[in-house]
Order: sequence, then C-alpha cells, then structure tokens
Amino acid sequence: MSERVGPMLVKEFLELKRDPWATFRLVVPLIIQVLIYGYAATFTANHVPIVLLDFDHSEAGRDLVSHFLATGGPSLRV
Repeated sequence: MSERVGPMLVKEFLELKRDPWATFRLVVPLIIQVLIYGYAATFTANHVPIVLLDFDHSEAGRDLVSHFLATGGPSLRV
C-alpha cells in the first residue's frame, strides 16, 4: 500500500502546482483556522469556583483553607 502513496502524493502536488485556485482553496482556510484557533484556544483557567469542605477540622485542614483564601479567589466558598 505504501508504494502507491508516493506516486499519488506526487500527482496531487503536480495538480496543485498547475491550478493556483486549488492551492488557494487548500492553503487559505488552513491559515485562517490556525489564526482563529491560535487566539481562541488558551489553557489558562480563570474564575473557577472552588468549594472546600473540611470535615477534619485539623491544623492541616485549616492551613489548606487559609492557603486557598490567601490566593484571593473571589468565588471561593468555605
């Protein structure tokens, strides 16, 4: 199967070289998608509500709650 892929790729690239409109239709949407998704996709998490439930009431639990409160999360409910 791989011996058929090479000649098919060569044929398709020659077709793209002959037809500038096909090249435009292939390349321009990809560039637009990369620009749009590049600015839209972020991996930062902002304004995530957190709920802490401390059944232990130990020193470690209080330290953890105070640590989360010190970060200044406006949507933190204790």
